[in-house]
Amino acid sequence: MWVLALLLFVYVGLSADALECSSTEIACAKDKRCIAQDYICDDHSDCDDESDEDEELCDVWRNERCPVKSALCIRNGEESCVEIAKYCAATNPPCEGDLDRRICLAYNLSDFYVFRCSKRGRLQDLSSLRPGGNVNMSQELAEAFRQVIPFTISHEKCPLMYTLVGDTCVSIFFIGSMSWAEARAFCNVLDGDLMTFPKSVTQFAGIVQHLQKHGLDKSFWIGGALQNASEGWMWVDGSPMVMGTPFWATTYSPDCGAAETEGVCRRYHQRPEEAAPGHCASLSFDHFFYITDEDCLDRRSPLCVSHEKPKI
Repeated sequence: MWVLALLLFVYVGLSADALECSSTEIACAKDKRCIAQDYICDDHSDCDDESDEDEELCDVWRNERCPVKSALCIRNGEESCVEIAKYCAATNPPCEGDLDRRICLAYNLSDFYVFRCSKRGRLQDLSSLRPGGNVNMSQELAEAFRQVIPFTISHEKCPLMYTLVGDTCVSIFFIGSMSWAEARAFCNVLDGDLMTFPKSVTQFAGIVQHLQKHGLDKSFWIGGALQNASEGWMWVDGSPMVMGTPFWATTYSPDCGAAETEGVCRRYHQRPEEAAPGHCASLSFDHFFYITDEDCLDRRSPLCVSHEKPKI
């Protein structure tokens, strides 16, 4: 039961589409691009498919009683104009007003931080939508989740919430999103800790290949941090982290900066740089799951290793 509670607490949603829009954007209906929410129904088409200026959508988007992008929300007998996204997300009690609820299906927040733009978070023809349609979308997401469970959080030879990667039980909790310290606390609850690679290049390569093979487009917290500048980067087991190749990502900067030596401009840098922008270690999806230094308050998925050995 406690596992279900944890799942509900950290669940942020899944999507079959890799396109991500920020919290102030939404995806065009057919174009693989995001536009600012402010551009919806502004009398200028910003989507090549013109879905942001769809006549039926704009008839609903604009209203006489509230400013554009807002709708009249009646809750507990009080009236106020609120943003459409907040109108759609309101519960206990929900907003009662004259907003066409199909807007909430076409313009739907999939989690607190970003739009995951597949069928959700994407502009759609209102005529193709009907209230309750999210049930089918949710079932599609659940099926995609079930297909990857055996490779992320379930295996007959490992404890509950772990899968087998090589000869190690690992929990790849890709549906979770939390800070570094929260991720470590989560692993501790599962009788484990954040994954470390103190010496084994083979184990590191095995994990990276596993994440890539199963199409996990998330970045993961691992058990490395810079907590004391004099000691340097350390794994949570107290051993020093190996810097450079083959663990750390290489990044490119158009500016030479401090990398210019004897007139030679070196634009490629291997993380972490001397003045690291972040003090916690992550396997970064954007850097092909090489290690990057990230802000410890960023929200990423936990990658845990079990204290128990796999069953024989």
